[in-house]
Amino acid sequence: IPENENYFNAGVMYIDLIKWNEKNLSEKLIELLNERDFSLQDQDALNVAAHDDIKILPVRFNQFLLMKGGVQKLPENTVFIHFAGDLKPWQPWCNHEQRKIYDDYREVTLWKYFEYVPRNYQENRLMGKVFLKEGKYCRAVKFYLKYVREKFF
Repeated sequence: IPENENYFNAGVMYIDLIKWNEKNLSEKLIELLNERDFSLQDQDALNVAAHDDIKILPVRFNQFLLMKGGVQKLPENTVFIHFAGDLKPWQPWCNHEQRKIYDDYREVTLWKYFEYVPRNYQENRLMGKVFLKEGKYCRAVKFYLKYVREKFF
């Protein structure tokens, strides 16, 4: 991608599926991902494959919110919040003040009863800490045991 070209974030995309299929973008993406190593795999490949055909959406459709530090004021016209960084509000160990934004909206969705599943041994340890703080000792032990098993075996 030439330096002066737009590079888009794949967090929120509005896709014309007819054009996508006409340009065989799925096949191009698979080829690119098989041929090259990208640091941001899907996002980099999408930018390479579609760089001539993109239009950048206004920032209100992909407003970044970093769950680090203090409270960040979001513009009133925000449509979609892109939770950037390593800490996400759906992770039970996230205790950032702005997690409430996520929780408030989640309460009115079908995801209301979704239970987070740890992805690796580090997250199993964090889940154990969450349940220990909540006084749910059996669940805490379960996740600590998973942590030990996955880390050492």
